[in-house]
Amino acid sequence: MNFSSKIWAGLILLLVLIMTVAGIGIFVLQDTSGRGVEVMKDNFRSVEYAHQMLNSLNHFPDSAAIEDFRKWTRLESGNITEKGEDSLVEVLNSSLAFYLSTRTPEQADSTSRSLEVTILHIMDINMVATRKKNEILNSSIQSNTRLITIGYTMVFLILISVLFNYPYAIIHPVQELITRIKEVAEGNYDQRVEVSEAGELRDLGEAFNEMAAQLSAFKRSTLAQVLFEQRRLQTVLSSLKDALLMMDENGKMLYINPVAQSVMHLSADAIIGLSAAELALRNDLFNSLYELLSQPHNPSEQPLIVVTQGEEQFFRREIISIDATDPITGINKPVGHVFMLRNITQFSALDRAKNDFLATVSHELKTPLSSINLSLKLLYDPRLGLLNEAQNQLVDQSREEVKHMLSMVGELLKLSQLETGRIKLQAEKTPLTPMIERAVTFLMPQTNAAAVSIFWKNVDAPVFVSADPDKTVWVLVNLLGNALRFSPNGGSIYLTVHPEDDRVLIAVTDEGPGILPEMVERIFEKYVTMPAGKNPDNSGTGLGLTIAREFMQAQGGKIWATSIPGQGATFWLQFQRI
Repeated sequence: MNFSSKIWAGLILLLVLIMTVAGIGIFVLQDTSGRGVEVMKDNFRSVEYAHQMLNSLNHFPDSAAIEDFRKWTRLESGNITEKGEDSLVEVLNSSLAFYLSTRTPEQADSTSRSLEVTILHIMDINMVATRKKNEILNSSIQSNTRLITIGYTMVFLILISVLFNYPYAIIHPVQELITRIKEVAEGNYDQRVEVSEAGELRDLGEAFNEMAAQLSAFKRSTLAQVLFEQRRLQTVLSSLKDALLMMDENGKMLYINPVAQSVMHLSADAIIGLSAAELALRNDLFNSLYELLSQPHNPSEQPLIVVTQGEEQFFRREIISIDATDPITGINKPVGHVFMLRNITQFSALDRAKNDFLATVSHELKTPLSSINLSLKLLYDPRLGLLNEAQNQLVDQSREEVKHMLSMVGELLKLSQLETGRIKLQAEKTPLTPMIERAVTFLMPQTNAAAVSIFWKNVDAPVFVSADPDKTVWVLVNLLGNALRFSPNGGSIYLTVHPEDDRVLIAVTDEGPGILPEMVERIFEKYVTMPAGKNPDNSGTGLGLTIAREFMQAQGGKIWATSIPGQGATFWLQFQRI
C-alpha cells in the first residue's frame, strides 16, 4: 500500500467509526423516544378525559355540565387502551342515562356517586398501566445505556488502536526523511533513506538519495579546490609585512600571521580560540589594538615604535570590520574584525629624511634671508643716499616678501623640529591668565592698526592648567592673528575662558566669513590655506594650525574649530586643569 492509499484508508476508517458512533446514538435515541411516546400517548389522554368528566360531574344537574360529560365520555370511548376500560365506559353511559331518568334526589345522589366511582376506576386503570409502562421504559433505557456504552467503548478502543499504530506507520518514514535532510543540511552528505513501500514515499526517498549522492560527489570534487584556495590565502596573509590578527563576531581569536607573532611575541596555538578581551589583558601591544573597538581612530596619532631583532620598526594601528550577507535572510551582519599593525617603517624613514631636509634647507635659507632683510633695512638710511619714490616702493615690497619668506622658513623649521623631536615641550602647572595677556599684548599693534578690538574677560579665580607657557602663547598668538586677518576693519574678536571640573576651554571667535563645512577638519592639515581675508597679500603658509595642533597634542590638549559660513568661526583649545 502506497502513501496515498494509507491516507485514504485512514480517512475511510475514521469515517466508518464516526458513522458507527452516530448510528448507535440515533438508534438508542429513537428507541427510547418511541417507548416514551408509547407510555405517554393514550393513557395520559384517558386520565385527562376522566379528570374532565369528574369536573363536569361536580356541576350536575346543570344541562351544560351534562353535555360536557357526554362529550368527554365519547372521547374516552374512542381511546380505549386497557383491558376492561370499554366496559367501564358502557357503565358510565348507562349510569348517565339512569341519572337523567331519576325523579327523586336520593336516586340522583346514588347515581352520581356511582358515576364518580366508575370514573375513578378508569383513572386508576390508566395510572397503573402508566406505571408499568414506565418501568418497562426504564428497563429499556438501562439496556440501551449498556448497549451504547459497549458500542462507544469498542469504538474508543478501535480509535486508540488506530491512533497508536496507524500514524506511526504513516509518519515514521516522513520523520526518518526529515532526520536525513537535517543531516544533509549540516554537511553530512553520506545519508541515505530506505523506503520499503511503493508509491510517493519511495519516489521521494529515491530523489533524496540521488540528491545526497550528487552533493557528496560535489563536495569531494570541490574539497581539493577549497583547500588550495585556503593554502593560497594562508600564503598571502603569511607574506604580508603587516602584523594581522582576526577575531570572529563572538570575540574569539581566529588567526595571527607570522609578523604579528614575531612583533607581539605570541604563538598561534596559544591564542587561536582565546577570547580577545583576555588576550588584551595579557599583551599590551594587542591591547592598544583592542582599544580601537571602543575608541575612535585618531588619524594624527603617533606611530607605534616596536624594537624587533635590534631594529626599530614603525607601525600604525588599524581595525577593519568584516560584514557578510546572510544567504537566507539577505541581511548584512558583522562577522568579525581584523586588527592590523601596518608597517610604515619605510615611510617613516622617508618622512624623517624629508624633515631633516626641510630643517637643513630652512636653516640654510634663514641666514641669507635675514641678511637680505638687513640690507633692505639699511637702504632706508639716508647716510647711504636718498631713494626716490619708486625705489622706496620697490624696497617696501621686497621687505614684505622677505618678511613673508622668513615667516614661512621659520614655520617650516619649527614643524620639522617638532616632527623630528628636536623641540621638547615641558607641560607644567601654569596660570592661564598671564599667557592670555602676553598673547593679547603681542598683537596690540596690529589690532590697533586694523581698528579691531579684542574682548576678553578675566576669570574670577586663578586657573591653572598643564601647559608649556611659550608654546601655548605661540598657539594663542596664531589663533588671534588668524582671527585678526579675517576680521573686517572695525570688527571684534572675542576670547572667552570656560573653566570646568577637570579641564579648561578657551574659545577665540571672529566676525569673519566663516569656514565651509568640508574645510573645518582640513584646515589643520599641512599646507591647507584659506583665503587671506581683507588683505590678499597676507595669505598664510598653511602650517600655523598644523603646528598649533602638534603643540596642543604634545601637552595633552586638543584644538578644533566650529563655524557657520557667513557668521564667523570659533577655535577651541582644551587644557587639562590642575
